Amino acid sequence: MNLVSMNRRVLAFSMGLLGCTRPEPPPTFAAPTHPWLPPAMIWAWHGRQDLSGLDPDRVGVAYLARTLHIGPQGVDVTPRHEAIILPPNTTLLGVVRIEIDPVMSPEMWLQWSERMIDQVLVVAGEPHVRGVQIDFDAPTRFRSAYVSWLSALRSRLPQGQRLSMTALASWCFDDRWLDRAPVDVVVPMMFAIGSATAVLRTRLEREGRFAEPACSGTLGLSMDEPWPSHPSFPHLWFFGPGSWTPKRIAQVEASIATPARVTTALALGQP
Repeated sequence: MNLVSMNRRVLAFSMGLLGCTRPEPPPTFAAPTHPWLPPAMIWAWHGRQDLSGLDPDRVGVAYLARTLHIGPQGVDVTPRHEAIILPPNTTLLGVVRIEIDPVMSPEMWLQWSERMIDQVLVVAGEPHVRGVQIDFDAPTRFRSAYVSWLSALRSRLPQGQRLSMTALASWCFDDRWLDRAPVDVVVPMMFAIGSATAVLRTRLEREGRFAEPACSGTLGLSMDEPWPSHPSFPHLWFFGPGSWTPKRIAQVEASIATPARVTTALALGQP
């Protein structure tokens, strides 16, 4: 089934520094850039999304294309059914969310490797998709298996297709395993990480960068959580609970309009 169609107007498819009186500024660093990505990316998750008003030269879209539930009996696939409306020439990535049954071991998980890759390739083959992003909160015991699986996936992607992965913010500080991941872009998610959120946000503000080089240059933020106040990254990704509204899209575009974007663009964004 062809999920993408285009006309001249729209593209639519169904689917704190401990009280120091003179804090030192964060260290400067050379953040890598990805010329194939616009300055901002929007995660379009569940529900119908009308993003026809965004500026495709400045904002791209990573849409939840399908969710894979991995259990002892195999892979259950939940494809996207809701429409997304986009302007032509929007940079488009298909996101595949992976969830696992608690009883799964890495060895059991890898038994379904080919089936999972086949599902990602379906997304990679959708019209206008420039790459795929894997969203998997890999437990520590799964990391080696995950890296191996990403390598196998990369070898089967169509020529020119980009491969991205999301990362828990903690992975980008002390865990230090992402340098083995064969991906073009790692997107650290500085949100939805429970009680650790404030601690990691403060650390990022203090240090001005992630310890893991693979995470440099890209930052994932949520429209309904506070943002770090110091770092400035060349590529910002935005998650918005519920449907994107014109006001939220305008806030995203404003966030990349000035160098002070992370501190001034949004005061705990509202829909």
